[in-house]
Amino acid sequence: MLHRILLLLSALFWGGTFVVVKQAVAAADPILFIGARFLLAAIMLVVIFPRVLRRNLRDALRPGIILGLMLTAGYITQTLGLQLTTATASGFITGLSIILVTVFDILITRKSPGIPALTGVICGTIGLLLLSFRGGRLEFATGDLLTLACAFAFALHITLTGRYAPKCEPIALSTVQFTVVAVICLTYSLLFKQQPLTPLWSVWPAVAFTGIFASGLAFLFQTMAQRHVSTVQTAIILAAEPLFAALFGRLVLKEQTGWVLIAGGLLIVSGMILSALPRKTVSLPSSKGGL
Repeated sequence: MLHRILLLLSALFWGGTFVVVKQAVAAADPILFIGARFLLAAIMLVVIFPRVLRRNLRDALRPGIILGLMLTAGYITQTLGLQLTTATASGFITGLSIILVTVFDILITRKSPGIPALTGVICGTIGLLLLSFRGGRLEFATGDLLTLACAFAFALHITLTGRYAPKCEPIALSTVQFTVVAVICLTYSLLFKQQPLTPLWSVWPAVAFTGIFASGLAFLFQTMAQRHVSTVQTAIILAAEPLFAALFGRLVLKEQTGWVLIAGGLLIVSGMILSALPRKTVSLPSSKGGL
């Protein structure tokens, strides 16, 4: 029960970040902001758990670097996309990552998805199309496409976390991931783009919230929970994230939620839950050469 509560807290923290980040990146460089929040998250774990890291860091290096690269890709595309779409739409499109986890699982295991999972994928696809329905026509905005790329990256991250988490100490694994994101983003922003640090100080509360809660604690909670909770159950619980994002977007940013957005969001959430339900697995015929 405790591990499921930790996952729900992660969903709550992540849902709240859509509002916080949207406001922050209007004042500070997005990539610099990502680097700062993950640097803070890494420092927090290093300071609190130095002995744990000394004992387990070596075993966590390779999986942590791989997961860190997935996180970097996900957060860069998500944060850039959030500049060009609403917090509510970004939350729902990011939620497609849960449906994509099911798709990746089918491709890897070559098992039949089953009716619920197939229905979930269809619901999620229709929901995405509804979210992209603007001005009487179907139109994929740049922000939506960037966020969709983010969903693919996060789906890979969840899938790989389910593989690595049971074998690695969660604090060490999380610290390596955060360090990878921080190094890549800060190197790009400070050395290559030579971004000034001054705007970052104006959004330090957002850096603190996202660094401590949405990065440090949320991913630590996810890694801890996935040592005991299956990827399927994790996906179902994390389905609450876009609902939290929509709630905070409505309450804080006063974002309008018309029927199209509501319908599309509900279809995506329904697809997330359906695609993550346990299913009877039937092997699919192997294609020549396999995957």
